[in-house]
Amino acid sequence: MFMAQTMRKTKLIGVMLVLILTITNTFTFAQDEQAYDVKIDPANFVTVIDNPYHPRLPGMRWVYEGQTAEGLERVEIEVLTETHEIMGVQTTIMRDTVYCSTTQIIKDRAGLI
Repeated sequence: MFMAQTMRKTKLIGVMLVLILTITNTFTFAQDEQAYDVKIDPANFVTVIDNPYHPRLPGMRWVYEGQTAEGLERVEIEVLTETHEIMGVQTTIMRDTVYCSTTQIIKDRAGLI
């Protein structure tokens, strides 16, 4: 008798888990089917980043250094004079160079290495 009740409870819990997972996956897949539609209006952007607290003017440069598990890491960030148009917006290009001990990794804001 006790074994039969335990088996029924186990089956009931199993069925409930399957239902919960099915409902969750259905909801998740329904969200994934919606297209990501970004509305970018170039008029909402500025051509010069001159925020007085954190400006990004061509020629500006920052250097950060610190010790990591891999060794000394040095990050150099430079605002370039070049610009690039992305989705109709003229963007400022920044060069972000990371040095770690003897390894150099170069990646800019556009994701180019």
